[in-house]
Amino acid sequence: QPYTLILAFLQKLDDLIHVFEQNSQPGPFVFISSSLFFAYDAAFHLSSSSTQHLPRVTLRLIDFAHVRSENRTDSASLVGLHTVRTALANLLRQSTESFHPSDEQQNDKSSDHAQQIFSSTSLKPTPVR
Repeated sequence: QPYTLILAFLQKLDDLIHVFEQNSQPGPFVFISSSLFFAYDAAFHLSSSSTQHLPRVTLRLIDFAHVRSENRTDSASLVGLHTVRTALANLLRQSTESFHPSDEQQNDKSSDHAQQIFSSTSLKPTPVR
């Protein structure tokens, strides 16, 4: 399904956000102008028709040239991560709304799967703290 790749990246992004939120105490590092690297196994994604298994994806924080040792909370990185998360959640919503398989029975299954995705509290837009 077209949205499984986005869903897999959202789950990885939620894990990264959790790490930053768990370490919300001031110091020791502030990440300035770092980047997110998104990668996935295209062969697996294209060959898999199952909605039971998410594609294999990797999400990494990269570009540490401007990491500084400061005794303050890195709230800007959390704002950036939540902004990317909101964009992916919006893209996921759009892809599930526009996906229309030709088989009516398959369409019902896809609709049910999309409902399960959006009823999950972990995939609702998260407020920036």
